[in-house]
Amino acid sequence: MRVTIVFLVIQLFSQASIVVGQSRITTEESSKMKNQIEGFYSWYIDLIHNKRLNEDFNPRFVKKSDGMTTLDFTNYKNALEKFNFSKDFIQTKINDYQECVENLAKVPFEKFSKFEDLDDFENIKCDFSNTYEWTGGMDRKNNVEILRITRLNRSRILATISFEPAGMALVYFKKNGTNWEIDNLTIDRDTNE
Repeated sequence: MRVTIVFLVIQLFSQASIVVGQSRITTEESSKMKNQIEGFYSWYIDLIHNKRLNEDFNPRFVKKSDGMTTLDFTNYKNALEKFNFSKDFIQTKINDYQECVENLAKVPFEKFSKFEDLDDFENIKCDFSNTYEWTGGMDRKNNVEILRITRLNRSRILATISFEPAGMALVYFKKNGTNWEIDNLTIDRDTNE
């Protein structure tokens, strides 16, 4: 009998430590993350449908003071900050354009402004405006739905989302003080193209 009681007490404490180690997501946290994800994707999808993505979000091609070409990330960075993406993640995304920026530095803006063919942009690794970076692929999406939100640990949460008509993504949140920031996003491109 004593062994059974000791065993039950050990089981009770081990179960309690599992629950504490994987604390639940509060309604407030869930609501904020839902609003963050849906807010960003609602805005992004509207830009695509209204043909405003290149003007209002994507990095813009601009003339540098030396007459060469570069990218301006002002709208891109401001939009991601508005929807509470982490500074580290924003910088990682900007760094993804480095090869394009390096190639543009060799192209006079006057010559660049005559580029019309997709091959011109592909040759300098600047063909980003023919795909939808944040939903994957070249097909327009109509909506986003949050399938589940899972706490990974005290400072990390994972949201699984789906796109209509097809596609999925994983959105990772990181706690920064009292705020949750989007710290990574992985698109499942296999279902999008």
